[in-house]
Amino acid sequence: MTDIPWTCITRVALEVQTSLDEPWTLDAMAGRAGYEAGHFAKTYHRIVGRPPVDHVRALRLERAAHALDTTDRSVTTVAMDAGFGSPDAFTRAFRRRFGCSPTSF
Repeated sequence: MTDIPWTCITRVALEVQTSLDEPWTLDAMAGRAGYEAGHFAKTYHRIVGRPPVDHVRALRLERAAHALDTTDRSVTTVAMDAGFGSPDAFTRAFRRRFGCSPTSF
């Protein structure tokens, strides 16, 4: 199997970053690059520094943290806008990422 050019990976990473509202899955990202999911995931991790789905989650959490810091939107609204299925799932992910709850951020 040939190696995926870093330009394909960075193009997909940029597309993810600029369209976080998309339902990004590993298969969707690999499809955008035109490669098999497992090979894409390994190459993405090597180039970006984290697995694709973890990268999407981290970007969404960063956007959510920014929203909590700069708007008066509720944690529930921010959680749903960030693509989390529930405020509890969002709070757990947020606490793991930032070391505090969304309400105390």
